[in-house]
Amino acid sequence: MILACFNILHYKAHEETINCVDSLLKLDGIEKCVIIIYDNGSKDGSDKILREKYAGIKNVKVCVNPDADGFSRGNNKAYKIARMMNPLFIIALNNDIVIKQKNFLTELVKLRNEDEYHMIGPDIYAPTVAEHQSPLYPEYPSIDVVEKDMEKVRERLANLDEGAEWEKNRLEKNKIKKYLPNFAISMIRTVTGNKKSDDYKKEWLNPVFSGSCVIVTDLFIKDNEVLFDPETRFYFEELIMAERCRREGYKTIYSPKVKILHMHGVATTKSFDDMKEYARFKYTNMLESYEIYRNQL
Repeated sequence: MILACFNILHYKAHEETINCVDSLLKLDGIEKCVIIIYDNGSKDGSDKILREKYAGIKNVKVCVNPDADGFSRGNNKAYKIARMMNPLFIIALNNDIVIKQKNFLTELVKLRNEDEYHMIGPDIYAPTVAEHQSPLYPEYPSIDVVEKDMEKVRERLANLDEGAEWEKNRLEKNKIKKYLPNFAISMIRTVTGNKKSDDYKKEWLNPVFSGSCVIVTDLFIKDNEVLFDPETRFYFEELIMAERCRREGYKTIYSPKVKILHMHGVATTKSFDDMKEYARFKYTNMLESYEIYRNQL
């Protein structure tokens, strides 16, 4: 039996994908795993670069989708390939994820053996902005909380110049954070009252995970032919997945015992010529995905 299939959704940014794969190849037990690089319609020759890079490594496979299907559809196609291998875990990763925890797989197996978990969420730390990004919500949020966030998105879409400026400022702040030591970022957050939560430090049952790394176990794999259902193009996969697990009575757990790094790649923003175009894409897709989520409640 294959221990795990790592599905890496690749789009154009091959340097990030290489960093991701190279980190996985150093994990204890990786010889029992398969790494699937799923090119989601890049059409820039990066699939050839990746094939050549890993040509001599038997457990790294490069698959190419001729169409850019978006996040959930691309992951679903990669999931179907992995599912046929009958692994204990399928781990869907953004290509800007790096795993440096050598015993990552060992800790996953321990958690799976503790109880009949369908999903396991790791501690996702983004070093460039000094943030722990999971759990997204330690407890399932009310629709009022989500609707409040969506109202801000509607306002930014209606005033796209302001929305584009907001996105530009957000990205610029992240660039600055990249060069600041973590203690300086923590001090700034304390002074501004924007201190981050300590929720990541303890285990949570049935939370909402961050979507940059989705880990499902054999229990989920056995009963589900697709990873994300219903499909969105982008956004809201996390809340839709949490609602689906709640509806099916699946048991899920967030645990700080498994750790990954989210390096914040730039695959999405590379696809746009200007910030206004990017903002329109982001807000439009967020609102469309939100309606799909609302229909699940």
